[in-house]
Amino acid sequence: MNVCSINRAAADLEADLLEKVQQWQPSFDWIPRPMATGQKYVLILFSGHRRHSDIASWLEWQGNIQPISVDLAIDQRFGNILDDVLWRRLIMARKVTGVHAAPPCETYTLARWLEVSDGPAPRPLRDTNFPWGKDDLTLQEVMQCFVGTLLMMKALSLIVLAYCFGASFSLEHPKGVEGREGRWTIWDSAMIRQLMLAADVKRIDFIQGPLGQPFTKPTSLLVGRLENFAMELFKHYQPGWKPTEWLGGRESNQKGWRTAKAKAYPPLMCKVIAEAHLRYAQGLAGEGHEKDPELLQQALEALATGFDPYLVGAKGTEMTSDYWKNMGDF
Repeated sequence: MNVCSINRAAADLEADLLEKVQQWQPSFDWIPRPMATGQKYVLILFSGHRRHSDIASWLEWQGNIQPISVDLAIDQRFGNILDDVLWRRLIMARKVTGVHAAPPCETYTLARWLEVSDGPAPRPLRDTNFPWGKDDLTLQEVMQCFVGTLLMMKALSLIVLAYCFGASFSLEHPKGVEGREGRWTIWDSAMIRQLMLAADVKRIDFIQGPLGQPFTKPTSLLVGRLENFAMELFKHYQPGWKPTEWLGGRESNQKGWRTAKAKAYPPLMCKVIAEAHLRYAQGLAGEGHEKDPELLQQALEALATGFDPYLVGAKGTEMTSDYWKNMGDF
C-alpha cells in the first residue's frame, strides 16, 4: 500500500526548487512604483513585547516613519500575524517603507543539535533530508514544526510583497552551518537562495555579543535595499569584547533554557536596523494619495503600547505571549 508522506513530499519539492534556483535569473530593469504621499510605516513582525531601545523606539526617536510592532504579546487580535489582511492592504497602498521580521526559530535552531548533559533535550525536527519536518516526529513535534513553518512562510510572503511594492526589508534568524552534518536551517532553503540572487538582497553574518550581549549568539540577517548595512553594523562593534556567558543547556534552576535570554536584540543592534530602514525611507519619492485600509487606526491604537520603565506592570512591559508559553524556548 502506498502511504502519502507530507514530509517526504515537502522534501522532494524543496529539492526541485533548489534545482530551479540555479536556472533563475532576476530581472534588473524593473522599477517599483513610488510610495504614496502622507504617513509612512515600518512593520516589525514578531516584535515581542515593547521594551526600552527596541527597534520601534529608535524609529520613534529618530524619524517621522511610524513603527508598527506586530506580536501577540502586545495585542491578541491585531498582533496575530496569521491574520495579515490589514498589513497586506497597507503594503499595497504603498505606505510601508520597510519591514523587519524575526520568525520563531525554535524548530530551526542549531541549539537542538547540542548535547545536553543534565537531562533530555529537544531533538532536531528538521535536517537536510527532510527540511520541512522529519518523518519520525511525535504528534506534538509535528504541530510544533507545522506552526514554525507557517509563521516563517507568513514572514517571507510579507517581506516579498513589501519588496515588490518598493519597500526595504530585513529578516533575522540564527546563523546556519551550510548544511554540515545534516544540520539544516532556513538559510539553506530554496526560497532564501532565490531571494539572494537579486542584486540588492544580501545576507550578513555576525555575532550579537559585541553589540551588547554577554554571549556570542551567531546571527544572520537577510536585507533588501539596505545599502552599507554591514558596514554600519560592524562599526558599532565594541572593541575587545569577550563572552561571559554560554547559551547551551538549562538554567541553573533547571526551569528553563539559557537560549531564552537571547530572544531580545541588544539596543545597538536595534539602532542599526532602525537607522538603516530610516535612511532608505528618506530617499523615497512620493506620488499620489491612497486611503488608509479599514481598521488601520484601531490596529495602531491597539499596538501602540510603548515602554515606560516607571510604570511597572503597565501593559506591554511584562506581558508574555501565549504562543511563547506553549512553544517553549525551542
